[in-house]
Amino acid sequence: MRRGLPFLCIRPGASYRQWPEKSVENIELPRSRLSVRIEEDLCQDLAILRHLRRVRERFRVFRPDVVHVTSMGDFGLLGLRLAREFDLPVVMAWHTNVHEYAAWRFEKAASLVPAGARSVMAGGIERLALAVSIWFYRKAAVGLAPNSELVDLLRSGTRKPAYLMERGVDTVLFDPSRRERGAGRIAFGYVGRLSTEKNLRLLGRLEDALLAEGLDDFRFEIVGHGSEREWLQANLRRTCLRGVLHGKDLAQACANMDTFLFPSRTDTYGKRRLGGHGVRHTCRGDGRRRAEVHPPRRRDRLGQPLRRCVRPERNRAVPRPR
Repeated sequence: MRRGLPFLCIRPGASYRQWPEKSVENIELPRSRLSVRIEEDLCQDLAILRHLRRVRERFRVFRPDVVHVTSMGDFGLLGLRLAREFDLPVVMAWHTNVHEYAAWRFEKAASLVPAGARSVMAGGIERLALAVSIWFYRKAAVGLAPNSELVDLLRSGTRKPAYLMERGVDTVLFDPSRRERGAGRIAFGYVGRLSTEKNLRLLGRLEDALLAEGLDDFRFEIVGHGSEREWLQANLRRTCLRGVLHGKDLAQACANMDTFLFPSRTDTYGKRRLGGHGVRHTCRGDGRRRAEVHPPRRRDRLGQPLRRCVRPERNRAVPRPR
């Protein structure tokens, strides 16, 4: 959009919509009743190809040079089918470690299975899901991945070119100067999908650990939506569930947080450094960022990395407007 290049964006929506936005043509396609629900706000449509005729006409008019597929789900299959029909090269981006998610979800669902057998079965499911993923990405001419480990995995598995897909943040929109709250309880924040593989129930253990030490000057600010929302609402005593936020509302919510928490063990981006660790990102008063990684090796030390965050108000800096 910033460079004004023509771009056709096809994505899921509640109903069929088509509208222009500068140089971008947006098309939203609804999923059918044959969709399989994976998460509260995520599903896969088994009848996605019913949209083929309508989208095919737009392709003929738009005349794209390349197709960019962002997932191996239903809309990814639709993109592959169109690329094949129009003989177009495909660029695929790896955003999610589907194989790790599949194994994690199985282990959660099979909690009654003996630990040894469950671990062996989860390992088999992970290997099978990874093989399916590699098979799908072999259909691309070029692969993109968010870290060097996954770049190497795509190159070796698909024997196709793969490149690092760097990520960034809009530092104009997401700026500490948007902070509105002053001194008060420390706000531990989480932003993302509220799903089982995000390991959000760890927050309950963190809360218990802090309260057991007599530290109660904190609360959890949680932004997102998903199946774990009810559990969080029922089991966290000091929490505010903000739902889904976008744009300036999201930027302001982030600025009002003091510490970011990300307890997931299946994070695709930088998973070697961050997987299985509690990650703390703080914005200091001068606008600079600091990131620290704290591995909770022992359960009785789980809250230790967060203790120094819950301090007297004189130790908390509030970002100044610039």
